[in-house]
This record gives sequence, C-alpha cells and structure tokens, in this order.
Amino acid sequence: MSKKINLKLVLPQIPDIELLATACIDKMARFLGVARNKTLEAHILTIEAVVNAFEHGSSARGQVYVEFTMSSRELVILVRDQGSGFDPTKVKDPNLEDKMAGSHRRGWGLKILKTMSDECHIESDSNGTRIRLVKNLIEE
Repeated sequence: MSKKINLKLVLPQIPDIELLATACIDKMARFLGVARNKTLEAHILTIEAVVNAFEHGSSARGQVYVEFTMSSRELVILVRDQGSGFDPTKVKDPNLEDKMAGSHRRGWGLKILKTMSDECHIESDSNGTRIRLVKNLIEE
C-alpha cells in the first residue's frame, strides 16, 4: 500500500502566499520520493488556481482553501473560495493572436488549468467556486 499525504491550508490574501502552497508540494514530494521535476507543473496549477480564487472569488473573509492529497502516483489539488461564483461554460478560451495584439493579455488561467492538469473539474455557484485538479506524477 502506498503512502498518501493529505494537507489542508487556509491562505489569507497576502502577496505571494501561493508560494507557500508550492513549498508544501515540494515537502510532500520529497517525503514520498517523488522527483521534483514531476511536480513543476503542479506548482503552476496551484499558483494559477490560488491567484484566480483571490482575484475572481474574493469573499468577505479574503481566504482561499487549498487541500492537497499526494501519493507517489498522483497529486490531487482542491482549491475553494467563498466568492459569488461564475459559470465556467461561459468563459471562452483565449485566442493567442488577439491576446498578444491587445492591451489585455491576461485571461489564461482556466486554459492553463485545463491544459496542464490530467483532470480538471470546476463547480461554481453563489457560495463560491471549487476546483479539483489531478496531476499524474509517474511516467506514462
């Protein structure tokens, strides 16, 4: 039976706090014997999900909830906010040419989450948004 680590964080809205979450990924990976190069995309996923939660899901508390479940095979990342929610089906994929030509070059977060993760599930309602990401940590 392989080991699993479950870690829950409540992140306050302060600059660069998402980097604390990525440091936790490194600590768990080291303990489980997962090579650091296997977790680099998980860093990007975590940063994007947390920053998006703070920017678009800000709540009165200004907190984002992050939960990691890691084994030597996969990392599950759950990010939850208490904002007003959104309809993920109405978010259009960014167009590279339009984004680079325009003055508003942001808006890549959801595309990154969907592209870099092995699984991406988004649930959102008036009580907030929950994102579940899975990143495989083994060679295929």
